Amino acid sequence: MTNGGITIEYGFQIEGILSSDNIWTFNFHDPVFDCQENQNMITFYTGEERTTFFFCHKQLLSHHSSYLNLELKENDMMEISDYFIDCFDYLLQIGHGVRGIGGVHKTYETLEFALEYKLPNVIQLIDQTARINSWRLENLVSEAIYYGLKHRLAEFLREQRTAEELVEVLKKMDLETMSGEIMKKCVKRFLELEIMEEEPSVFV
Repeated sequence: MTNGGITIEYGFQIEGILSSDNIWTFNFHDPVFDCQENQNMITFYTGEERTTFFFCHKQLLSHHSSYLNLELKENDMMEISDYFIDCFDYLLQIGHGVRGIGGVHKTYETLEFALEYKLPNVIQLIDQTARINSWRLENLVSEAIYYGLKHRLAEFLREQRTAEELVEVLKKMDLETMSGEIMKKCVKRFLELEIMEEEPSVFV
């Protein structure tokens, strides 16, 4: 009720956009429809002037990320780096389960965002996509260890033919930052190679 009259606001809410590749993507450029009533939105912005915005429902992101575990019943504002900002929409799309978009040229920047905001589901999906599409990243082992790319790590370990070869590569890595799971995989492969080298060759 305003000045004795009733004001009704209405409009269109565009939630999905069909990309040029015929893939449905989410619309993160308009505020969530019921955000004022339900206080359920995260707004990502860049810079003091807040010129670039991404709006998304916070329930799914906070479910996947401990960094974004936002329990307060209010709309949240979060500043993001303006570096590689064109990849942030890509990050949100993958974080919401969209597949088949982007390409290898966006991989590194998106992985950096995924690490920063602790979105392991994004890292896992990029790892799977890279394997399916046979993307060849530049430095296989260091990237696999740093980002936690399980498929890429498995590929690297399979390529090692001797225990000495594996050790020489791992010497160049910062083993203290390596996760326990990745360390176990490397040790397992090392022991396999050691056993293979000790077994005598049989010629028929």
